[in-house]
Amino acid sequence: MALIAPLEIMGYTLPERMLPDISHGQMFCKWLRDAHGIDTDALPKYWHMYEDGRRIQAKAYPNALLESWRAHFHNEWLPKRSMDYFKSRDGVALQYLPKLLPAPIAA
Repeated sequence: MALIAPLEIMGYTLPERMLPDISHGQMFCKWLRDAHGIDTDALPKYWHMYEDGRRIQAKAYPNALLESWRAHFHNEWLPKRSMDYFKSRDGVALQYLPKLLPAPIAA
């Protein structure tokens, strides 16, 4: 994932109970509906199994949306949602997140 592997390389281990991919998935679906008029309820679904045995029904996005998913993650979820997500769940991650955020653009 674009989040977990870089965090682990820096020395942070994501607690098993945390599922930031679900947080981003919800935000991405809202963006697809609001910005692009895509009926996300019509997307195919599958059962996703986590290593700890949890199963959730997840949306299967078409490959054509992969570039949009990546851009949305890096430009929207990571800078606008990740700090609040981790602050309320595991504040230890807060020291690592700034290293993943895009550098501010000088005015």
